[in-house]
Amino acid sequence: MEAAKRHAELFSQIIDRHPELYNKDPRRTIELSNILLRRADANWLDENGDAIYIRDLRSRNCELFDELEASTAENTRLRASLAALERRPALRLARAAGRTLDGLSRVAAAPIRAISRWTRRAL
Repeated sequence: MEAAKRHAELFSQIIDRHPELYNKDPRRTIELSNILLRRADANWLDENGDAIYIRDLRSRNCELFDELEASTAENTRLRASLAALERRPALRLARAAGRTLDGLSRVAAAPIRAISRWTRRAL
């Protein structure tokens, strides 16, 4: 950000330190400099003299960080809810029944699964 604000001063220092590069073909040097600036959008400054592209990247970075914090908080809340559900006796019983059914042969488990589906629809 400081480089964008002090662009003219810094560019002048570079020219002063390397006159042989800039005296050969000044027009081509200016063209190349402009191309490089446009690639980075560093030549577009807002009313405060800040590079717009960098300002927008920083803003998006802050938004993403806020989203990450919100997601982390939601994840913590959901994990706590899941832990509370896991402690419920009905869920533990249903899981134990499911494990028992999974251990049975398909033929033996079929009538029990049918009754279970019918019961769920009826409720």
